Amino acid sequence: MVDLDPFASATTLLSALRRGAVGASELTDLYIRRIERHDRRLNAVVVRDFDRARQQAKGADQARSRNEAKPLLGLPITLKESINVTGLGTTCGVPDWKGYVSAHDGAAAARTREAGAVLLGKTNVPPMLADWQSANPIYGRTSNPWDLGRTPGGSSGGSAAALAAGLSALEVGSDIGGSIRVPAAFCGVYGHRPSETLLPRSGQFPMPPMPNPAVVMGVQGPLARSAEDLELALSVLAGPDVGEDVAWKVALPPARRSPRRAGCGRSRGTHGDRRGRRAAPP
Repeated sequence: MVDLDPFASATTLLSALRRGAVGASELTDLYIRRIERHDRRLNAVVVRDFDRARQQAKGADQARSRNEAKPLLGLPITLKESINVTGLGTTCGVPDWKGYVSAHDGAAAARTREAGAVLLGKTNVPPMLADWQSANPIYGRTSNPWDLGRTPGGSSGGSAAALAAGLSALEVGSDIGGSIRVPAAFCGVYGHRPSETLLPRSGQFPMPPMPNPAVVMGVQGPLARSAEDLELALSVLAGPDVGEDVAWKVALPPARRSPRRAGCGRSRGTHGDRRGRRAAPP
């Protein structure tokens, strides 16, 4: 059995899946074990969907045995709690919305699912996604995996904490005034706030699935452990929302520099201190 590194980039993990060095079920079980072991202290993955994740991973392994190819096939991921997923709760940390279960997938959930990703669950947020920390009356407080006494940032704080602690391979968050960028900086991972309308803005909050023209500035975007992973995630997520597809196109110039080698500069360790070691064990 291959020695699995839960801190590897999504691109590296997908390469291992394509080579047959690891199966989707094996990789999914690794991340589930890590969440069950370490997340009691971090409180990052607050909505868990492990039974369906294992079913999705089994399906991904079967699809790969048929030589099917999808960009995220078999990759275990998480999504921000505010993103709607069929059959899972969406509260945005607001007690009045506790008990709401979505009957539809938001665009981010639908596109990652179509790309073959395995959804482990959803990650913590502050109430109404309106703070630079991630604590709410429903799920409690998320801690920074580098120092449990500090915040991971917000509002995509659970997203960044899960990636930094090796609990997920890829994440989708959202951002108006720093909600992807601040947690990425606080937790030492990568995050990208796309231009408005590059990705659909719909699919968050306990709302109907149709786009709302009144929603402005707030965008959804990826968080990851490498810049190359951000490019991969955007290739899956980018595309117009319903009603914004007239004359919509995207033409991105090539990167000015090659992506950093996967894993370069990543710190490892067992205890949080000023030498850059995680408080959550590897």
